Amino acid sequence: MVTAFILCAVSPGTERYVLRKLQNVAEEAHIIYGDYDLIAKVTVDRCEDLEDFILNKLRKIEEITKTHTWITMD
Repeated sequence: MVTAFILCAVSPGTERYVLRKLQNVAEEAHIIYGDYDLIAKVTVDRCEDLEDFILNKLRKIEEITKTHTWITMD
Protein backbone atom coordinates (compact mmCIF):
# COMPACT_ATOMS: atom_id res chain seq x y z
CA MET A 1 0.00 0.00 0.00
CA VAL A 2 1.10 3.53 -0.80
CA THR A 3 -0.26 6.46 1.19
CA ALA A 4 0.31 9.98 -0.02
CA PHE A 5 -0.68 13.46 1.04
CA ILE A 6 -1.14 15.80 -1.90
CA LEU A 7 -1.05 19.54 -1.42
CA CYS A 8 -3.05 21.52 -3.98
CA ALA A 9 -2.98 25.19 -4.91
CA VAL A 10 -6.19 26.32 -6.60
CA SER A 11 -7.51 29.36 -8.44
CA PRO A 12 -8.65 32.05 -5.97
CA GLY A 13 -12.24 31.60 -4.82
CA THR A 14 -12.54 27.95 -5.90
CA GLU A 15 -11.41 26.30 -2.67
CA ARG A 16 -14.79 24.93 -1.58
CA TYR A 17 -15.69 23.81 -5.11
CA VAL A 18 -12.41 21.88 -5.46
CA LEU A 19 -12.80 20.51 -1.92
CA ARG A 20 -16.11 18.90 -2.88
CA LYS A 21 -14.52 17.40 -5.99
CA LEU A 22 -11.60 16.03 -3.98
CA GLN A 23 -13.91 14.54 -1.37
CA ASN A 24 -15.40 12.40 -4.16
CA VAL A 25 -12.07 10.92 -5.27
CA ALA A 26 -9.72 11.03 -2.25
CA GLU A 27 -9.79 9.21 1.07
CA GLU A 28 -9.76 12.58 2.87
CA ALA A 29 -9.64 16.22 1.77
CA HIS A 30 -9.34 19.42 3.78
CA ILE A 31 -8.91 23.15 3.25
CA ILE A 32 -5.62 24.38 4.68
CA TYR A 33 -3.93 27.77 4.94
CA GLY A 34 -0.50 28.75 3.69
CA ASP A 35 1.24 28.28 0.35
CA TYR A 36 -1.30 25.59 -0.60
CA ASP A 37 -5.09 25.67 -0.31
CA LEU A 38 -6.09 22.01 0.08
CA ILE A 39 -4.64 18.71 1.21
CA ALA A 40 -5.85 15.29 0.10
CA LYS A 41 -4.98 11.89 1.51
CA VAL A 42 -4.86 9.01 -0.95
CA THR A 43 -4.10 5.32 -0.37
CA VAL A 44 -3.47 3.11 -3.38
CA ASP A 45 -1.95 -0.31 -4.01
CA ARG A 46 1.10 0.75 -6.03
CA CYS A 47 3.08 3.85 -7.01
CA GLU A 48 1.75 3.44 -10.54
CA ASP A 49 -1.78 3.80 -9.15
CA LEU A 50 -0.74 7.02 -7.42
CA GLU A 51 0.61 8.35 -10.70
CA ASP A 52 -2.67 7.43 -12.38
CA PHE A 53 -4.65 9.19 -9.64
CA ILE A 54 -2.59 12.38 -9.94
CA LEU A 55 -2.57 12.50 -13.73
CA ASN A 56 -6.08 11.29 -14.50
CA LYS A 57 -8.17 12.50 -11.56
CA LEU A 58 -6.43 15.33 -9.75
CA ARG A 59 -4.95 17.19 -12.69
CA LYS A 60 -8.23 16.93 -14.60
CA ILE A 61 -9.66 19.42 -12.10
CA GLU A 62 -8.96 22.65 -13.99
CA GLU A 63 -9.02 24.86 -10.90
CA ILE A 64 -5.97 23.07 -9.43
CA THR A 65 -2.96 25.12 -10.46
CA LYS A 66 -0.15 23.30 -8.65
CA THR A 67 0.37 20.13 -6.60
CA HIS A 68 3.04 18.80 -4.27
CA THR A 69 2.99 15.14 -3.21
CA TRP A 70 4.36 13.62 -0.01
CA ILE A 71 4.57 9.83 0.07
CA THR A 72 4.56 8.35 3.58
CA MET A 73 6.95 5.73 4.86
CA ASP A 74 4.55 3.43 6.72
